[in-house]
Amino acid sequence: MDDAPDFEPRPYSAWDPDTPADELRRLITDPDDSVRTAVAAHANAPADALIRLASDPVWGVRWSVAGNTHAGGKVLGMLAGDTDFTVRKTVAQNPSTPPEILAKLWRRRHGLLRSDLAANPSTPPKLLDRTSRAYRYLPFEVLIRGDVAGNPAAPPRTLRRLARSCCKSLRAIVAGNRSTPPETVARLARDRVPAVRRIAATHAAIPAASLAALATDPDEFVRAAAAAHPGHSHAPDSTQGA
Repeated sequence: MDDAPDFEPRPYSAWDPDTPADELRRLITDPDDSVRTAVAAHANAPADALIRLASDPVWGVRWSVAGNTHAGGKVLGMLAGDTDFTVRKTVAQNPSTPPEILAKLWRRRHGLLRSDLAANPSTPPKLLDRTSRAYRYLPFEVLIRGDVAGNPAAPPRTLRRLARSCCKSLRAIVAGNRSTPPETVARLARDRVPAVRRIAATHAAIPAASLAALATDPDEFVRAAAAAHPGHSHAPDSTQGA
């Protein structure tokens, strides 16, 4: 007699990246929360399945849908009003969230939500600029304004303003943002703080004149960063041919 206990095998297809949509649709009613959570995060999950899972009673399942970059605007719009803050926060972080939904979250005036929105490359540039101003004098400054400073979607005028900040950390973040315009990089290449100049020396858009100046910088680490830049023109060795 077989005394082995009866058990229902776990549907590991929920974690298989090649599982087709029809199979995933069948799994959204699985009694195991972890299975539904896996389906909610699956790239092949069909839209109708994600809509169902967005109303799941378990917050972790809804959180998983909120972080799915393949979720559509309708689903993410539903979750933007979720009762659980972690779910709303994840919608704010999702780069696939439509700009109009991100704007709706921005109007909630919640500091942590705005921090996530500040880092999201899909946040409208106008809101990024307003977010970078909203916390100018609060301790939250480095977190929120720093997220804007590092966001490649930040508008040039915002980056120019943040490059003049009295906070060296913010200036350093702007110096490392690939979207920072050349004239702002040039300004940061003259920064009084060596660490900021060192980061500016690695920027792809640094003007040739600024890079040449950094190649003779008093700080050895700045000089090394400038020398390693692909655009640095090495002077010929005067000892050659002697």
